[in-house]
Amino acid sequence: MKTTLSVALASLVVGCALPQEPTSSTGEALDVPLHNPTSVQISLSKITPLEPPSCVMPPGWLAASPHFDAELTPLFAMEVNPLLEARPPIAIAVAQEKGAWSIRASATVTQGALEVFPPDHTTTPSIANMWAAGFATAAPIESAWLAILDASSSLVWIPISNVAVQGTFATGACTFVSGVVDAQIPSGAGSIAIVTPMAERTLGELLDAGGDGADDGGWHVRLTFDASAAAVDF
Repeated sequence: MKTTLSVALASLVVGCALPQEPTSSTGEALDVPLHNPTSVQISLSKITPLEPPSCVMPPGWLAASPHFDAELTPLFAMEVNPLLEARPPIAIAVAQEKGAWSIRASATVTQGALEVFPPDHTTTPSIANMWAAGFATAAPIESAWLAILDASSSLVWIPISNVAVQGTFATGACTFVSGVVDAQIPSGAGSIAIVTPMAERTLGELLDAGGDGADDGGWHVRLTFDASAAAVDF
């Protein structure tokens, strides 16, 4: 199963000096549907370098009101979704340097006034293609983490891989309001224990029940959430 992590991020930029749609170096519009994660893996050489937005974007966002897709992983969603109210399982951060946008998507921990990606649960960045209507990772983020506070108050770190992010902007304010994340939990994480409101389970027990099961790479999960602006250290 080839899985990407897609994030539909709404309402981030207002009055931004960005193209209305992704364009090639000749000005020709590129066909990049925002809600098809496989369609956003396009060559960076075909994307016109973009100016930074005219508004000031927050350095990052935390996932608020998150829930996993019950169609993909029914038991996992039913038992894990209630746990997600305790803390954001993932954060998004973007940065621009020398005309290129980078993005990180992974769980953070709080250090003072900052949300940081902890060194013992590292994540790799990816380049982001950005335009007025939205953005997308140019290549998958290789590794990242979800962090879930379980019913025993233990923080459970879940590895994810083959991560891609895509998003949409609205025209009202520099506010990212919603996202959709598609990720792959590797099969090697199946033995990780998590205490849900129902019982102590392993990820494998939860993810195998009623879903498509794992392929050679692992299980596909989808997380939908609202976003809350936060100081995330890129």
